Amino acid sequence: MVHEGDVVVLSGSLRPGVDDTHFRGLLEALIKLKACLFVDINPTSYWTALSFRPLVIKPNFDELQKVIGKALPDHHAIATAAKALTQDGANVVLVNLGPDGAIAVSKNEASALWRFDAKFDLPTVMPSILGMRSMLDLSKPA
Repeated sequence: MVHEGDVVVLSGSLRPGVDDTHFRGLLEALIKLKACLFVDINPTSYWTALSFRPLVIKPNFDELQKVIGKALPDHHAIATAAKALTQDGANVVLVNLGPDGAIAVSKNEASALWRFDAKFDLPTVMPSILGMRSMLDLSKPA
């Protein structure tokens, strides 16, 4: 059972035959329950998820390039693209850079950019990022 304020993780690819209409219905149901969404899905579904103002989206580098629709040659370009996704609805964008670590950008903090080295431990890092939840105003529409 999902309760108000619960963080629900949506991860992986949609099963064959399941389109974004079904995914949108799931997101609508979770938002009605006032759940906070952590989304790590295939690139084509990120735009659907962004319209529901997820707490966190976590594309990897290749997925971010597909979502944005262009090559991202350096960390500055990656951070800029991630920040653009916060303007499109995500509260936090955490970009997995594989062996190069990760970059996280927050919507509500103009200079909130975190860079993690390749040895970062996601279970250790995520509570720090989710700790920003108190800074995120989840009650206001994007």
